[in-house]
Amino acid sequence: MWFEYPARELVHALKYSGWTAAAVPMAEAMARHIGADLRAADLLVPIPLGRRRRRERGHNQAEELALSLGDRIGVPVSTGALVRSRDTRTQTALHPAERLANVA
Repeated sequence: MWFEYPARELVHALKYSGWTAAAVPMAEAMARHIGADLRAADLLVPIPLGRRRRRERGHNQAEELALSLGDRIGVPVSTGALVRSRDTRTQTALHPAERLANVA
């Protein structure tokens, strides 16, 4: 999706405003557009948030989205398969190469 209205507003509502219900229309759109490709997956694994960011937001938006998408396409979700070993700085203002370096 292009990161413009309404996708941008849904992402921000999910990430920053605690509106976890925003994961539902996002997952529905993902299921429509790429669900057939994802149905072959064995597992969906959301990337965990760092402790500080999880505490600030009260939820992990990637987990909310993965759970909603998994329900729609029939693929199980593992919320404990990955562990974040360190907090990283926010990536909102970083360029692609800087984002890669930030999570390396």
